[in-house]
Amino acid sequence: MVGQQRNIKNTLLCASLAVCAFNGMSYAQESTYDEANPSNLETIPGLNSNQKKTVRAIHNTCTDELWPITNGGANPENLTDLTRRDLFFRCTSMIVTGDVILGNLASHGLGLALTEDEYAIALNAIANEEAAGQGSSVKEVANSQIANVNARMQAVRAASLGLSINGFDLQLNDRQITGLANVRGGNAGSNPGKLGFFVNGTISNGDKDETLFEDGFDFYSTAITIGIDYRFSDSLVAGIAVGINEVEIEIDNDFDTLDNDAISYIGFASYFFNNIYVDGLLSFTQTDYESKRRVTLGTSSNDNFVDRVASGDTEGDQLSYSVGVGYFMNRNQLNVDYSLRLNVIDATVDGFDESSVAINTSSVGEDSLSLRLNDQDIESVQVVLGISTSYAISQDFGVITPHVRINLHNEFEDDARDIVAAYVHAPDVSSFTIETDDEDSSYATIAIGLAAVLKGGTQFFIDYETVTGLDDISHQTISFGSRLEF
Repeated sequence: MVGQQRNIKNTLLCASLAVCAFNGMSYAQESTYDEANPSNLETIPGLNSNQKKTVRAIHNTCTDELWPITNGGANPENLTDLTRRDLFFRCTSMIVTGDVILGNLASHGLGLALTEDEYAIALNAIANEEAAGQGSSVKEVANSQIANVNARMQAVRAASLGLSINGFDLQLNDRQITGLANVRGGNAGSNPGKLGFFVNGTISNGDKDETLFEDGFDFYSTAITIGIDYRFSDSLVAGIAVGINEVEIEIDNDFDTLDNDAISYIGFASYFFNNIYVDGLLSFTQTDYESKRRVTLGTSSNDNFVDRVASGDTEGDQLSYSVGVGYFMNRNQLNVDYSLRLNVIDATVDGFDESSVAINTSSVGEDSLSLRLNDQDIESVQVVLGISTSYAISQDFGVITPHVRINLHNEFEDDARDIVAAYVHAPDVSSFTIETDDEDSSYATIAIGLAAVLKGGTQFFIDYETVTGLDDISHQTISFGSRLEF
């Protein structure tokens, strides 16, 4: 690093880059690059809007703040903060590399010797496109808890203290509640108590293809919801629950990751009369986020090669609520449930500063390319139209019900988000935005499963759900749950 600093100190980075020397080698070429107008670098073929914003931020960092301090690059030692001095080297290297690609400058020792495609990849590494994945993880947490509690309310809203699992209803104290006339399966669920304890869980996985603005990734999610509910009357059941989530996102470069751990506090209620029901839930969630990304510029054979890991830790809160109305009907053992639901998510991810370390060997100023990300606001407003059917089958050990469920989702907050970022060590001149993909405005979920009530009233269910109609995304979920009565 000291030798490199000495070489760069002896380099004349004049305003026009007309004559430059590096390691005793001279390059003379008239340059059309105008340092006051970064649009020159933005014309590098193949750059998307995020990459153009990033290269503008790189340009501004050097020309508006660091180059004047160093007398146009002649005196880098004027930057007494070694991290800012390293940032000066990196932004200069990226500017020179871009100018070489455009043909405004001959091959240069300060450059990274990158092709147009490699330069775009380097800009992606600098820009932290991975931060867009935090929006996906926020919605995964909220939607999994909404699904777990809705599964429970679907089990209680048939006016029977919750002796219905995913549309399956029992006979209570010799009074037919809904469906299952003459189907009692070994006296399953007779004489139940008013208080219930339940545990519901989901395991999800899927992937997102790389797009113009976001890296591709695989994700894995687990959620568990533990709660109690109480039947206040034949028409009203309410309860509270705690939900725990873990979400892991692995970016397709096999290195970058986004992880979050969340805990949710949930209240819910379901009111039913005749064959109509109204239910709702309110959830407050606190989340810890961790991110890790690799910043690689150039190749290991280049003197200006950079290979670092930037890490970030932050927190966030989210408020979610879901309200729904529906109508259920039955004919002998067949049950059909029609529903209309509104799901709303309002979340904030707190801003944070990254910290970086070099891979393989440490170096002075290795934190120079770390970013400061502003607060992120993430919103979702969905209307969900659903239908589910189940068929009760009596057995000696109880009653089992296979079921099928189809939900149509329409998202109203489907615009792209802008994530504001800047270099930690030059925040005033380096601000830029990272644009995310637009959200899909409509898609469907299809689920099949099996529910059962055993002798004594113990209940459980399991189902498999897949999502269809999302652009570039696949998503599968296994849900399961159990309830005990007291």
